[in-house]
Amino acid sequence: MGERRRVSSWFDILAAGGWTPVSLRLLPDHRANVVDVVTQVPGLVPAHLVPEALAWSARSATAALRQIRPDLVVFVSARAFHLRLLEGPWQAVLDYVDVLSQNYSDRASVSERWSRRALYRGVAAGAKRFESGAHPGVVAVAAGWNDAQRLGADWVPIVVDARTVSRATAAPADMVFVGTLSYLPNIIAVERLARLWPLLRARRPAASAVIAGARPSAAMQSTANRLGWQVIPDFNDLGQVLGLARVAIAPLVHATGIQIKVLDAAAHGLPQVVDAVAMAGLDPDFPAVVTRSDEEFVDELVKLLADPDEMTAAGSRGQEHIREHYAAKGWGEWLNLRLEPVSP
Repeated sequence: MGERRRVSSWFDILAAGGWTPVSLRLLPDHRANVVDVVTQVPGLVPAHLVPEALAWSARSATAALRQIRPDLVVFVSARAFHLRLLEGPWQAVLDYVDVLSQNYSDRASVSERWSRRALYRGVAAGAKRFESGAHPGVVAVAAGWNDAQRLGADWVPIVVDARTVSRATAAPADMVFVGTLSYLPNIIAVERLARLWPLLRARRPAASAVIAGARPSAAMQSTANRLGWQVIPDFNDLGQVLGLARVAIAPLVHATGIQIKVLDAAAHGLPQVVDAVAMAGLDPDFPAVVTRSDEEFVDELVKLLADPDEMTAAGSRGQEHIREHYAAKGWGEWLNLRLEPVSP
């Protein structure tokens, strides 16, 4: 989901800047054969590519680019980058998206299977070599604020549209958490919420929650049933889901890149209580209640839910911040300025 949103975000930015975007799917349209893999493996040693780039054919992708004849190529993540694809009359943007090595290291630290931990550590090492190398001839960007600082890249967030909605403080549920429910960091976040639930109920006896996202496990559904949460496993209208609650939460323990769930909630006018790790990808002035411990998370959430006026004001601040800093138009203008003197 995150990768699809990043690609969609680039389409919006390019269109806002006056470009006509076209996607080139590396998998499955340009899957590597044995010859491709053999010829591309040497690029791993000088850190010209990450191990995952061996899965697609740079030869085939370059031929496709020469047919398209673009003015600009945006490589969405290091996994889509190869030096050979720079061999053309186009400009290039290397979008790291996030610090991929950290992403894999975090997955290794929480994975229960030793084979999966070993795999993640291996690809993390390859990603770290790539991130530490020089990549001349490209404009380097990242979606997360802190990630951009670490990588020496420009910050280009995922863009969203602020919705013209007015949030009712009398929504049926207190809080909502949205995310792919089979994704390990989200699983851990839901488990944390379950652990904190007795503390929340002690402070707010009628506390209620909505957990929404794809592929919740049977164990998660069982936990939700026991605690009285509403689980929405599949939905077509995010606004409708967010409209079920007064406050959006992000009790994440592990997070990399930019948290789309936080952007979406702000765009829909929901006040938010989030853990500090969820804020690392957002600009320092992003309006949300940020907490750094279990006790602080519970305290701030209960406090916000008891203050309807502040909930309304916080939701409005989030929407206004989205309009000012995360709109496609502004980033389309930035792109054209960054790529001068070439114009589309």
